[in-house]
Amino acid sequence: MEDICDYNETNFLSWTHKDYRLLQSLWELHLKNEYYVSSPLYPVVTAGLMYFSVLMPWTIIDLYGKEWKWIRKYKIQPDKEVTWPMLWKVISRNCWNMILYVAPYATAEWIWRAPTVLPPLAPCVFEVVWQNLASLAVLDFEFFIWHYIHHKVRFLYKHVHSVHHEYQSPNAWVAQYIHPYELLWLGLFTATSPWVIGWFAGCHPMTNFIFQNFVVVVSIDAHVGYDLPFMPHRWLPFYGGSVKHDMHHQKPLTNYAPFYTYMDQIFGTYCPPQLAGGYKTKELLDWEKKDKAKRQKLKEEKEAKKRMAFLQSRYMDSELK
Repeated sequence: MEDICDYNETNFLSWTHKDYRLLQSLWELHLKNEYYVSSPLYPVVTAGLMYFSVLMPWTIIDLYGKEWKWIRKYKIQPDKEVTWPMLWKVISRNCWNMILYVAPYATAEWIWRAPTVLPPLAPCVFEVVWQNLASLAVLDFEFFIWHYIHHKVRFLYKHVHSVHHEYQSPNAWVAQYIHPYELLWLGLFTATSPWVIGWFAGCHPMTNFIFQNFVVVVSIDAHVGYDLPFMPHRWLPFYGGSVKHDMHHQKPLTNYAPFYTYMDQIFGTYCPPQLAGGYKTKELLDWEKKDKAKRQKLKEEKEAKKRMAFLQSRYMDSELK
């Protein structure tokens, strides 16, 4: 049986091997390679390897699976295809971001940041799961605010976030197709989100390592453009996944939170998703009907204000004469 974690215990060095955890064997593999695992470069390297490992299957599906009916029926926007020229443009920017920004930042951390202290005891499974989900919620909240501002402030959208919205139909590579300024903030949010949870409950280094890879996986998941039966948004409550974020690329003034749904539901920016095969649910059709009526009303109000201003101007001119 796995021991129950004491969440009030923040001094990891006081834990001993007398306590058994299910993840202990895996953690001891890390301890045997402490020189590399304790390095500030370790989370960066493992996240990079995870990034390309998850991307490759989706890249093959997008480029070579256009005639695979068994997978194409799950594409959210089936009329949109991923082409080599499109993919090459995305890959080029992603690689330049890594070379010009990620690599220098990681090198600076490696030089100036102290190695991570590795405790002898692994975290329990429950701790890893809830802290990763909680850290993702913190990241979701932070990026919701940043995302909302960079859509509402025209200058910021035009010069920063519009890069990511060059593609109305996203694919896996688009997850990191972003402006360097956005990359900086996203990296900051990802790195610090576990710290917020750590302040309250203590965050084990292994939990943090897993989170850095977890964010890579869910970020790609949000952009793949498919609605497969086994994907987490099908069974995880409040998780939006690919169908929610795909709708954000179609309707950019909705679904600002990248992962969960509750932030958008609270602030009234939630749009029901479009599902596999381009299927629009009744909820989405009703939303589109209400949105169209709202836009028409705003248009009429704007035109009414213009007419009123014109009449006032004519009246003032006649008075002056």
